[in-house]
Amino acid sequence: MKRRLSDILKELRLTGHATISDLANRLEVSEETIRRDLKLLSKEGLIEKHHGSATLRNYSSEPEFHHRIEENREIKKQVAKLAASSISDGDVVFLDIGTTTAFVAEALMNHRDLTIVTNSVVIANTTFAERGFKTYLTGGEIRSHDGGMFGPEAYDAIKRYCINKAILSTAGIHHAYGFLTHHLCEAELYSEVAKMAEMTIICADSEKYNRRAPIKLLDFDDVDILYSDRVPAKALRKELEKHNVTMRLLDRMAKNDVIEDAAAD
Repeated sequence: MKRRLSDILKELRLTGHATISDLANRLEVSEETIRRDLKLLSKEGLIEKHHGSATLRNYSSEPEFHHRIEENREIKKQVAKLAASSISDGDVVFLDIGTTTAFVAEALMNHRDLTIVTNSVVIANTTFAERGFKTYLTGGEIRSHDGGMFGPEAYDAIKRYCINKAILSTAGIHHAYGFLTHHLCEAELYSEVAKMAEMTIICADSEKYNRRAPIKLLDFDDVDILYSDRVPAKALRKELEKHNVTMRLLDRMAKNDVIEDAAAD
């Protein structure tokens, strides 16, 4: 039970809110079990119970970057490595502020003659000193919790570049809503990036599947490739296939040892 209570809190920390049915599906237990667990967590003052759902107390909409980058770290690194393999020497690549995207930046270090465009101070710090790379920061106000740059300056700057490939992250991928985010400024900037790029790539570990967030980042039609670690459930897989989103997944590659190790943790 202690492990399950911990898993429930982990789920709630991602979005702040979840329905009982969603938690039951994710943790593969009955809804009655989830109700009992939520009652215990409520008594401890960790959550607030609602009719059919629960909310994490003192929830901040998005954890700070240094916390998020540790979540599913090894899986993210493997997904990032797979995504980096799609980048060709000489490409102009946009990288957003996501934690998996930060690992993509690290995985690109064996490439040559890349132009990196980013609104992430973290990623610029990774790529700017790499010999043969050119790194451009968009400008704009820097957010304190993740080093992301947003605002009119960032929006205007990205229009100047001819982007071959845009590598973006997402807070959730939901079969009914598409790719989601917590922040309107991200949706405004990255939807413009997706329009400009020859190819739009999403990198996300499978815990993002069927996650909800309040703002639509991109529609399924806006995305060319999804890099992740596992095959999505039927409803989400159907939407991705319907909109011709190519899925490149670790569990279809010779990387099953990574997936099994992560599942055993």
